[in-house]
Amino acid sequence: MSVPGKKIKHFLKLIRPSICIISVFSFLISAFIVFPHQMEKALMASLPVFLTTAFGNVINDFYDVDIDKINRPNRPLPSGKIKINEAKIFAIVLALFSLLFSLFLSFLFFLLDLFNIFIAFIYAKKVKRTIFGNLLDSYLSASCFLAPLFLFETMKGFKILLLISLTSCLGNYSREILKDIEDIEGDLSYGATTLPIKMGERFAFFLSFLMYLLALILGYSLYFFSIFNKLYLVFLFLSSSLILNFLMCFKKKDFKSCSSTLQKRIKIAMFLMLLGYFLGSLG
Repeated sequence: MSVPGKKIKHFLKLIRPSICIISVFSFLISAFIVFPHQMEKALMASLPVFLTTAFGNVINDFYDVDIDKINRPNRPLPSGKIKINEAKIFAIVLALFSLLFSLFLSFLFFLLDLFNIFIAFIYAKKVKRTIFGNLLDSYLSASCFLAPLFLFETMKGFKILLLISLTSCLGNYSREILKDIEDIEGDLSYGATTLPIKMGERFAFFLSFLMYLLALILGYSLYFFSIFNKLYLVFLFLSSSLILNFLMCFKKKDFKSCSSTLQKRIKIAMFLMLLGYFLGSLG
């Protein structure tokens, strides 16, 4: 493989394509639920959604480079595969192109994009390693579900998309707490004040469990409010099985090891829920 090819591979790793794709799917599925006959514009808007998510991931790694030398030394920046200045320029380009495309589509969508870029920057630079960091990250995740309302500049479907976004926010918050438990060693050396550090691993794990449970309750309410069909319940049931994993972890009391496994499974559960939203809205 050529050197430029290797460089592209590292830049792709930097943006975390899987997370960007999940953001795009979240946006497109929520658009399809409420605006099924306007998907051409939604498809065009998926590009700035992807770019803004990529910007957030790059700027996050940019400000985390020192702590990632402990927690994730193989990432492109701490390993030196991508230089700091290269990552900075890359993040700026991603943000500018995202804003340019969003302005072309809708002014309200542009304002949301600008706000989310600002929040992603503040989160990475100032808030991530504090007790409030997970809240901002969860907002960014949930905003993908509300973004179609800004794109089409309407309140149609607001209640439905709000419930879906809240479900996503709680599920993502649960996962982010688990990631903080997993990273507690590196965070302590960095002087971070995350929830597990301030309140202890057991409390943080319990809160993660509670947030995931609340996300499931909201998920079931979406069905009982006749928003989705019965096929949606299949995916919701699969996601609900993680409650048993949480309970087993309480029995083991090995919260750090359990957190590493659970946060990856929640990511899979979130993808299953996206499929559930899509298939559950058909017919």
